[in-house]
Amino acid sequence: MKDRTVEVLPQPLLDKIAAVAMVRTFPKRAIVVTEGDETDSLYVVLSGKVRVFVADDKGREVQLNQLGVVE
Repeated sequence: MKDRTVEVLPQPLLDKIAAVAMVRTFPKRAIVVTEGDETDSLYVVLSGKVRVFVADDKGREVQLNQLGVVE
């Protein structure tokens, strides 16, 4: 998937976000947001990869996307 961040968010806005952002590190396989949770946070992946998934009717994971830093 092509990173379109700079196409969507102008650099001045990215600079403002970076100025107030808090960098957090999560362990491998950590669940950061659970389906159905409400959040007021914006997550930006600085390194590594994240999977976006939901559970099907039988509780199995269905991967919707995989995101990460484009190198």
